[in-house]
Amino acid sequence: MELPYLSLNTNTLSERNNPPYKDDEPIVVSSTTYSEIISIKPSTNPFPGARFGPRAIRAASARQTPLRGFNTRANLNPYRSWATILDCGDIPITPFDNALALRQVSEAFSELGSRPSLSNPSSPVKLLALGGDHSIALPKLRSLSKLHNQPITVLHLDAHLDTWSPAAYDSSWLSADEPTEAQQSSFTHGSMFWLAWKEGLIANNSVHAGLRTRLQGVIDHEDDTQQGWVRIASDAIDHDELGPGGVAKLIMETIGVERPVYLSVDIDVLDPGLAPGTGGLT
Repeated sequence: MELPYLSLNTNTLSERNNPPYKDDEPIVVSSTTYSEIISIKPSTNPFPGARFGPRAIRAASARQTPLRGFNTRANLNPYRSWATILDCGDIPITPFDNALALRQVSEAFSELGSRPSLSNPSSPVKLLALGGDHSIALPKLRSLSKLHNQPITVLHLDAHLDTWSPAAYDSSWLSADEPTEAQQSSFTHGSMFWLAWKEGLIANNSVHAGLRTRLQGVIDHEDDTQQGWVRIASDAIDHDELGPGGVAKLIMETIGVERPVYLSVDIDVLDPGLAPGTGGLT
């Protein structure tokens, strides 16, 4: 079945311009230009730049081609030694209605995720999504949880928790007439994992790594723990006794290999030298 709501781009990830499937397990790349209509942090996030993320990622990846894709450290060329990549383009969404945009992204990921791998028809394809605002993690978790029929373990690389309840803020303007999670203003880039937890989408062995966020108090960590998260600060890699190997070991011991894992990466987890104004981890 065709996907009428997907628009194909001439500028695709690593020039993967809709190649035919091979006998490998394909990675399906899609993107969303969603950016919250109203940010919860207008003082630090006044520009709707997230919507231009997919375009910039594709443009920057133009030099990453099979011809020169060999990695000497890993001793492989992922474009020729592993999976076929199929770039399905952007998911067209409305810029005027957060609730409708959320539905559009959710349905698109559910449709893409339901496609079988040609090498193993009993297994779905792997999805790689390019953002877009970080709040698109919610529709992705909805589709993955439905696809696998279970809560999803999340490995969240980010400077911030993103598990805050919207009701924790005096400026939330939430109505007392309906549950917090049912209100459109509750869906933000700082609350999407809280919403996912309320919907039962996240497994209780999930991990944050790279945290350096400001908090309102210990209650933020208590709420986060209640939602099933293990927290690893950015200092744990460079300054604490854990180090890179210890952090990797802790992550693997926590998430295990039994459940499907959703990897969510926010750019502000990176070193400031690589992402000026946002970075954390080296």
